[in-house]
Amino acid sequence: MQIDPSVRAKLLHQLTIEDKRQRTNPYALAHYFGALQAVDTDVADGTPLRDALKQRFCGPMVNRLVKAAGMAPLTTDEIREVR
Repeated sequence: MQIDPSVRAKLLHQLTIEDKRQRTNPYALAHYFGALQAVDTDVADGTPLRDALKQRFCGPMVNRLVKAAGMAPLTTDEIREVR
């Protein structure tokens, strides 16, 4: 299974927004895209997209990515897992 191309495009767009927000690390976008490639691999190996995002990203960013993918926001228990 692969990430739907339209969902992947939304995730890439959200990552570019995240990059503009942080402004301190000029290499952040490359790291974000690398993590998204790892998410692609995880999903191809059978991990649900939501779980793959939680494993590869952290903090408020993971919640914004989950929302960008069209899923419900993280629950309190899921947020505790991410930290």
